[in-house]
Amino acid sequence: MTINRGQAAGGKSDMTAAPLAKGAAACHDDLVDQRASRVHDLRKNGGRAEMQRVMWVAIGILAATVASEAGAETVQGTARIAGIDSAVELKTGDGAGVLRYRPLAGSTAWVEVPLDTLAPVLAVLADDRLAFLHAPITRWAGDDLVPLRDAMIARTRTAWEQGRAGTRAAQPSQGAVRTRVRALLQYAVALREAGRGAEAIDTLRQERDANPLTSDWDRAEWSTVSNALANTMMEQGRTDDAVALLDQTVARLGGSPYAINVDLQTASILALDGRYAQALPRVDRAERGFVAMAARMSVVPGATAQFDSVRACVLHGLGRTAEAAAALARIDQAAKPTSRRYAPPANRDLVERAALCMRDPDSLVSVWQRDLDHLPAGSQMLVSAQPAYRQLPFDTATLDRARATWGAPPPLRVLPTRYAPALRSWR
Repeated sequence: MTINRGQAAGGKSDMTAAPLAKGAAACHDDLVDQRASRVHDLRKNGGRAEMQRVMWVAIGILAATVASEAGAETVQGTARIAGIDSAVELKTGDGAGVLRYRPLAGSTAWVEVPLDTLAPVLAVLADDRLAFLHAPITRWAGDDLVPLRDAMIARTRTAWEQGRAGTRAAQPSQGAVRTRVRALLQYAVALREAGRGAEAIDTLRQERDANPLTSDWDRAEWSTVSNALANTMMEQGRTDDAVALLDQTVARLGGSPYAINVDLQTASILALDGRYAQALPRVDRAERGFVAMAARMSVVPGATAQFDSVRACVLHGLGRTAEAAAALARIDQAAKPTSRRYAPPANRDLVERAALCMRDPDSLVSVWQRDLDHLPAGSQMLVSAQPAYRQLPFDTATLDRARATWGAPPPLRVLPTRYAPALRSWR
């Protein structure tokens, strides 16, 4: 069936995401009726290809909704994404969904935003360009995201217990492991997003302790699980335990290339905790190891920007501000990281993380402001800029000062208070 875009967004007619619609809001119903009539005529006359074109052109005014098995739903519409009039499609299912979009003109491939963790779901809800998707998201996820949170935990736990692959590699580490461990890591993320960090720690520790460390795969997975375990400890305020665990991991891995990731992770945790003098030798050692490894084997293009992100924070904390600025500039100038197997963080995310680590609200606002020029759907900025967003180890005062300076420029939608628990991971 077809539904009125204003109704899909909860009764509010929003013309801002409908660049093809002309005239005032008073014309909205007439435009809907005219296009609905045109679609009816095309169906009657068999004009299938033309009908599809009209459905997409009506975007912003009409959205096509198709219900399927097990409560799944597909919603189609249009919005102006990254400055381009785009076709948009949402598909939801049992504990996971996907948002995808592409320009209306031409045959460009779809850009996909997997909705298999809560952060991108919150980003869609916080995006006024996608207001026509807010009601379908709410039907799927619940008024406060609790039903979706619980469904994600059940889905990822089942995938782990059955040894299935889970979903795509959502983080760099998830491309470096076999399918069962990837599902475990995704289960741990679901627990952490639900505020169940203690359970995630227990589950990850059991996996780590059971690893025999007899093969290269074992070492890759052991180091990856160790990093995930340390991250979760840090989120629980156990920074000393996290650092001790990672130092022990590096010592046991010896000269293995997997020790590079662990060293860099340790430096990042120490920097976020303000222990810059302890972080510097670790980031230096990690980068030296990476450069040596890159001379003899293939590495992810653009990966060196991850070292600069941590280094910028460390140098800034040590008062070496010119060197810190140079490190941030190198991230901006770095090639876009690409990999078919891994999911390397975008350079933009590395700059934002460095700004948060440096506790520099002005730099953080600069990142957010640049986002507005070419804002993709599902952007983390739409979540980080929420007044209720609270996530350890990021400094709350830095976030608050940045938000006070920046305000809430379009298309940012300040989420209702019912989403506050989700924005702080129910902690």
